[in-house]
Amino acid sequence: MTSKVYEKAGGQEQYTALITWAAENADPAVVTEYNAALASMDEGRITRNLEYMKYKMNESIPADTRRLEGDSPSTGLQPFSDKNEWQKAQTNRLYGKDRNYTAMVDKRYLTSRKKGIL
Repeated sequence: MTSKVYEKAGGQEQYTALITWAAENADPAVVTEYNAALASMDEGRITRNLEYMKYKMNESIPADTRRLEGDSPSTGLQPFSDKNEWQKAQTNRLYGKDRNYTAMVDKRYLTSRKKGIL
């Protein structure tokens, strides 16, 4: 049973890390339920509790902020000269409506970011 529990957690080290996290951060009712599941030796109940604790632990880790970035395009587009030029391009009536214009502005933005202008 022990090896099955470790396997469900992703290995003995991950199991130890999960149990340590739960002891310090999880709701006491969750820990009590997990201990009761262990005492019952009900594999399904233990697995459900482990999966829930893993979910809660992963949920507590802050996610990275997603931003529009990437490699500069190789199309030879010139970067924006400054932030005002970029903002003016974004306020054009075509931005967001014309796919080609929007792509051109976004590529120029990425080129500007890569060159450190914006």
